[in-house]
Amino acid sequence: MPTFQLGVRLAVPSHSLWVAMAETTELFPKLAPHIITDIQVIEGEDAEVDSIRQIKYKSNQTGGKYVKEKIVHVDLDGMEATTTEIEGGHLSEGFTKWKMNVRIDSVDDEACSVRISVEYDHKGGFNPEASIARSQAEMRSLLKRLEQYIVKSGLYIN
Repeated sequence: MPTFQLGVRLAVPSHSLWVAMAETTELFPKLAPHIITDIQVIEGEDAEVDSIRQIKYKSNQTGGKYVKEKIVHVDLDGMEATTTEIEGGHLSEGFTKWKMNVRIDSVDDEACSVRISVEYDHKGGFNPEASIARSQAEMRSLLKRLEQYIVKSGLYIN
């Protein structure tokens, strides 16, 4: 199965980013309204395994106007979570699978590294490269905006 990796170093403590990541349902539409207009938990409890979120996009940013994603794994101690798209998003673009794992590792007391790994598959005749490049840019942008928010607000810092 094809995969791609993205690594982003952020100037915030790993624990602070992990706590903020659990609140992205509220934070991402505020921090990046040019990309995400709304996120709603439509099944289960936010940030818990088997919960489903619907993310609405401002425009056809990621293969459509929305995506439904299911949380399939959370490791609180390891600061790692995995989601899989179940409707819309990349699946409406030509992908048949889009499973994303996010892991946060501490670099030191004031910085962390976010490692994103996406396992995907796609229909024959579909070239995924442009979509993958766009997705990587959006992921990097969202993480940098979250970093700026944590630093400026002072929230989530122990």
